[in-house]
Amino acid sequence: MNMGGGPFAMPGQVRHDSTLCEGEGRGGRAPLPHNHVVIPALSRNRAKALATARLSAQYFQQQVDYRINVRLDDVKHELFAIEEFDYLNNSSQTLDTIWIHLWPNAYKDQSTALCEQLDRQNNFRLHFATPAQRGFIDSLDFRSNDTKLTWGFHTEHIDIGWIKLPAPLTPGARITISTPFHVKIPSASFSRLGRAGQAYYITQWFPKPAVYDREGWHAMPYLTQGEFYSEFGSFDVSISLPANYVVAATGELQNAKRSCSWIRLLASHSRKQKASVETNGLPSRAARSVQGR
Repeated sequence: MNMGGGPFAMPGQVRHDSTLCEGEGRGGRAPLPHNHVVIPALSRNRAKALATARLSAQYFQQQVDYRINVRLDDVKHELFAIEEFDYLNNSSQTLDTIWIHLWPNAYKDQSTALCEQLDRQNNFRLHFATPAQRGFIDSLDFRSNDTKLTWGFHTEHIDIGWIKLPAPLTPGARITISTPFHVKIPSASFSRLGRAGQAYYITQWFPKPAVYDREGWHAMPYLTQGEFYSEFGSFDVSISLPANYVVAATGELQNAKRSCSWIRLLASHSRKQKASVETNGLPSRAARSVQGR
């Protein structure tokens, strides 16, 4: 969904038309007159290169750098976090609003795009889920320089929000926005974010600005399909867990000695389990050779 080009409008929406290539109009390429002159191939190639250069000059990527501190409560199956992100406007447009994804709310009730998608697939687990199985995000309080910001939800999708900026964000400018947030982790039986027993699959769990590119804002509800369109940036995330948990994630390993010891212990345990199965269940190769004599 491109929130910048559709009929829906919310505060701060930036709408602009796509750039038209030379010789083209909204109805397609303009017809050549009967007495037109055929352009040599070299000139046509040059014109195409110039058009490509103009489009390339319009290309940009916004940048979002995150700092998040999060704690897991494995009794209530909840996350408690504080997030701060720097949003750099690399576009040529001035922005007065940032659209933001609040995707844990996709698991909140029967009205979400995710639930509707699963219903169409004859998967009614989320539709008839109990409150204990559902998930959501709340306790949001968006601020910039400790100034409380006005924000709200999309009129149709509770997993999309918007934040009104305290001042227009001009091209090349940067703003820092912070918020606490709380996530009730849903059952893992619905989609990627969830828990199964004491195993937690934490994906698409934090407030995340939607992509803004030359086509406008791409604020979209969460659906259980494919990968996700996100801005480039850096992540500095501190995760607090009970001592009996191990984190599997990307990043630079800080406690390699301890982690490698855990991996070696797990490998040793797996080998012992395999040996036990071969001895007590299926005969090992040595046992089979003795039996065959």
